[in-house]
Amino acid sequence: GSAGGISGSVFSPDSKYLAVAYEYAKVLKIWDIQTGQNVYSYIEKPARYFNAIDWSNDNQYIVGGATKLFLYKNKMVGVNEGDKSFDILYPNPTNHSITIQFNLPKSEIVSVNLLSLDGKLIRNIFDGFLDLGEHKIQTATSGISSGNYFIVIHSDTFSKTLKLIIEK
Repeated sequence: GSAGGISGSVFSPDSKYLAVAYEYAKVLKIWDIQTGQNVYSYIEKPARYFNAIDWSNDNQYIVGGATKLFLYKNKMVGVNEGDKSFDILYPNPTNHSITIQFNLPKSEIVSVNLLSLDGKLIRNIFDGFLDLGEHKIQTATSGISSGNYFIVIHSDTFSKTLKLIIEK
């Protein structure tokens, strides 16, 4: 679809997939970010457009729609029942600062970035080496407009995307 026809896009919580809703084509497509391949397409029938989409926090469902609710059971990504993830942002929503808490599976170089909903870099929060285990990084949100954003924590073996709401 053309950029003008995109009505919504969202990264999966594990940052492996990108779901894109195309308003004029009445289709939802899910892309594997690593391979760039389209792994799923859903055509809305009767023809209605999508105006918003989102992934559930447990990565099990994709929800969206315009005049009706669309709920897709995500069959591409499994969630380990034993996984006790403590990756969070708080306070969220925020108006002055945010604490980013995450657990690294191994020691490595990590970057933490604030991105707009369309994936543009707003601010680099952290770049450097961290040991395995739990980490907390605090940053101010001054100079950033109210709205919805993503915090992306990324390394060679770990990637996590968290939603951030800034209310001024």
